[in-house]
Amino acid sequence: MDHSNPTDEPQEHAGGEHHDSDAHEHERHASPLSEMTREERCEWIVNGASAAAAAAAAIAPLPGSDSVAIMPIQVAMVAGLAREYDIEVSTALVKSTIYASLGSITGRAGAGLLLRWTPFAGNLVRGGVAAGVTQTMGRMILDRLEAGKELP
Repeated sequence: MDHSNPTDEPQEHAGGEHHDSDAHEHERHASPLSEMTREERCEWIVNGASAAAAAAAAIAPLPGSDSVAIMPIQVAMVAGLAREYDIEVSTALVKSTIYASLGSITGRAGAGLLLRWTPFAGNLVRGGVAAGVTQTMGRMILDRLEAGKELP
C-alpha cells in the first residue's frame, strides 16, 4: 500500500488508471456497530452507559457531584435506545429520563452517606452503585421497548 497519498482519494498511476484500494480500506474501517443486530447494539449502549456512569461517579471530586455527571450519560443512553427502536427523541422523553435519574439519586445517596469521605473505597462504591443504577434503568427501558410499550 502506498502511504504517500494522505487523502482517501484514489491515486492516479501512469496511463491514467486509478489504483482503487478503497474497497479494502472501507472493510478495514467499517463500524463494528453496523454489523451488530439491534439487540447487540442495545446491549452495547446499556453496558457502555453503565461503564461511563461508573467512571463518572468514581472520579467525581465531591460526594453528590456524581449525579450531575451521570445524568447526561443516562439521557444519552435512553436516546440511543429510543433511536434503535425508531422512537423520536423528544423533550418529553428527555424530561422523563431526567426525572428517573433524579429518582436514582436516592440509591446513590445511601452509598454516599456511608462512605462519604472514605477516599478510595467511597469512590469504588459510588462507581459500582452508579453502574448498577444505570444498568437497571437501561434494562427497564429496553424491556418496555421490546414489549412495544411507550416510554414514560
